[in-house]
Amino acid sequence: MGTIRKTPENPYGLTAKQKLVIEDALNNLEKTGKLKLVNSHRKIYDGKNPKTPNVIASKNLSKVNFRQALLDGLKKRGIIGVGGKIERRLVEGLDAMTSSPTGKKMVDYKARLAYIQEINKISGVYAPQKTQSTSFSLNVNMSEEEINKRIEELQKELREEIEIVGDNSPTTESKEE
Repeated sequence: MGTIRKTPENPYGLTAKQKLVIEDALNNLEKTGKLKLVNSHRKIYDGKNPKTPNVIASKNLSKVNFRQALLDGLKKRGIIGVGGKIERRLVEGLDAMTSSPTGKKMVDYKARLAYIQEINKISGVYAPQKTQSTSFSLNVNMSEEEINKRIEELQKELREEIEIVGDNSPTTESKEE
């Protein structure tokens, strides 16, 4: 199956089933307050294997056009975005207060911290840093004297290279002729 072209009627280039899944998920979100994409996939896509909806949901969520259509649907319904339900809840959490046993209002630092951590997770501040790690083993059949001699030779070569590069580097001083 080829890719579906984007048109004014289908701005995201979604299949009919993908459109139905998004619409069903958004309707359920308004009714239940929960976004359950797998359940919507289960309704729309018929599969003999019970794990098929999970796989299709995962594949759809990996597609940029599907995610964008879902996000735009959430914005249109006032769930996300400026002034959306999520923004209001996050602001409430950042301003969390609690009452002491005596009835005095106090700042709820624990709740505020939890909200800040969640916002940072969502915004990618806690994204894992990608690092590449490589290891190798080296077996050398040389005596200690031979190894030390080879190290000295390599260090001498390195010093010579540094001197050559240093001589060719531009200087900031102007030379008078």
